[in-house]
Amino acid sequence: PTVYDVAHLTGLPILGLEISALLEPIKVPFTLQIDLSYTEFTKKYKGKPSSAVTDQERAAFYLIWLCQFLICVLGYKITKEYLPLALRLQDGQAMALASYLLATLYNGMFSFVDKKISGYCGGPFWFFQAWLYAYFPETQPAKPNTMIPKHYSYAECLLTFVDKRTLSSLNALLHSSTFNLTETPYCSCHFNHLDSHLLE
Repeated sequence: PTVYDVAHLTGLPILGLEISALLEPIKVPFTLQIDLSYTEFTKKYKGKPSSAVTDQERAAFYLIWLCQFLICVLGYKITKEYLPLALRLQDGQAMALASYLLATLYNGMFSFVDKKISGYCGGPFWFFQAWLYAYFPETQPAKPNTMIPKHYSYAECLLTFVDKRTLSSLNALLHSSTFNLTETPYCSCHFNHLDSHLLE
């Protein structure tokens, strides 16, 4: 993948301030507790309904977005490594997120191969999968055909709402000489004979 692939598939900006380990956090009038699980962090900084979003809530959103959804850090918890970036995003600064995501992906892939990790490995591997599916559609898993309707007989539909005694009476009525389908309101379809095994 290239940085243009990241920008095209995710919409992340290419231009902006370079993101590196030397990025310093800006001064803000609030603090964020880190080393919390995603659930604990969300509960701690979740704002009240219908209230205005504070700078602290916005920074907390960016931090959990970076850790849990964009970068997918190892350990399933908030880390201070991404706090400077979250604070700058909260401040409205333009950051070169596309190149940073790509660099993080390649770093994660190197760790995965070099350390021969067989289990979970942190990193935005979700983007590699999206890129793979975009350029090589044949690698996508088979999609279930959910558009084919499942047809039921009238008997099976009726069994959902009525008991077998009522169903037997209805079967006799449908095939009696006095029953006129054309005079029945809202009926314009052909009734098949109800399956005998459903009436047993």
